[in-house]
Amino acid sequence: MGRSQQVAEEAVMSWVYLLSGGFALTVLVYLVLALFYPEKF
Repeated sequence: MGRSQQVAEEAVMSWVYLLSGGFALTVLVYLVLALFYPEKF
């Protein structure tokens, strides 16, 4: 495996981690809001 391919794979993984972290944070906020304000959901 060449160095450029490894760099490209690391860039893709950082985007995957960023997207999955954002999604997890969004779900966490939604669940906390739904817990405290169930009448709004």
